[in-house]
Amino acid sequence: MFEKGYIPWNKGKYKNTICSIKNCNKPARCKGYCSMHYSRFILTGDPLKTPTGKERGKKSICSIENCNSFVEGNSYCHKHNCKFKKYGNPLGGREQGVGKYARNGYWLVLRKNWPTSRKDGYVLEHRYVMENYLGRSLEKDEIVHHKNGIRTDNRIENLELLKLTEHYKGHKIIICKHCGREAE
Repeated sequence: MFEKGYIPWNKGKYKNTICSIKNCNKPARCKGYCSMHYSRFILTGDPLKTPTGKERGKKSICSIENCNSFVEGNSYCHKHNCKFKKYGNPLGGREQGVGKYARNGYWLVLRKNWPTSRKDGYVLEHRYVMENYLGRSLEKDEIVHHKNGIRTDNRIENLELLKLTEHYKGHKIIICKHCGREAE
């Protein structure tokens, strides 16, 4: 007579009972909830939470101008939401036209007249920031280390100046394959 899993209105275990939510006097449908609270429970997992458009199956468009992708979170699509989480800005962490990414993940800035710039005029931003801070060019055996490991986080408080040998000691311990001891 009924489909499998269907519970007739106010029948069975919850016959002649009211909703278990405080101050709701509607008849219980299933799991001790009225139809409104039960549908909220099904959609959100909480009978008191009003479902949002995403939970109702409605898809809205990203709030960034000229982006027609569907919203994933924080009113942004997947791409803009990732940038928002990473940089705090849905359009990305960098201003347009200021620099570019290098293949190894570092950020390059255009400084044509800088003493340590490449032939094309670009400088690795972390080295530029450290040289500016120190007021001198870096020596050949000096490395600028990112404390938090994020290569694009070039705030001076995230950077530290290390000698080449100190830097690589902290990154990788080399173990001799013949004797099994740590290399010096």
